[in-house]
Amino acid sequence: MKIKSFPTLVHKEGLAALTAASALLILSAIADAPLQGPADPASSAAPHIKAPWIFVGIQFMLKFMDPLVAGVLIPLGFLMVWAALPFVGGPQRQTRWAFFSTLLAVVACSLLGYFL
Repeated sequence: MKIKSFPTLVHKEGLAALTAASALLILSAIADAPLQGPADPASSAAPHIKAPWIFVGIQFMLKFMDPLVAGVLIPLGFLMVWAALPFVGGPQRQTRWAFFSTLLAVVACSLLGYFL
């Protein structure tokens, strides 16, 4: 059984990509996009939209702190500590630390997202 890869498969995939790109180009030339008027920063079309649950803690901190501290420095410090946790301890403990630090971070982010 012969596996067709280089000349045959690559030519077929290239032809499929060119066909799809050509179809999109022709469609974009024929049909106009259904756009609305220019954006108005003073009003929002959907005022109920909030940040995703994983960013709720940062959004909450931004109400009370400087944006540089709450939006950059605290999350960066958290990520640096989280990235350093697997390297704490000896070589035998690194696998356990990696697993438990990841588990702890997932649980902490889930609880913060649920309760805030």
